[in-house]
Amino acid sequence: MKEKEISIKEKILVIVSLFNGKSQQQICDEMEIGPLTFNRWREEYGETADQFSQLMNENARLRKMFVDLSIINNVLTQLVEVTKEVKSG
Repeated sequence: MKEKEISIKEKILVIVSLFNGKSQQQICDEMEIGPLTFNRWREEYGETADQFSQLMNENARLRKMFVDLSIINNVLTQLVEVTKEVKSG
């Protein structure tokens, strides 16, 4: 049986899904691959998938930080405006 073409990107995302809590069996069933194929992918791309997963987590953390700082900036900007109005009024 000919193995279907699966890109390296897809293989890495499959390994990342393992890091995110999916079981190996569930992944194998969804991808229609055997455990040996999965283990080969994990051996080949596991380190890259781990780095990618860490970068995704860091990106999420930085996005949250950006949102939090934007909110703080908006509040402080409004406070400065109100303070200017009070001093001039």
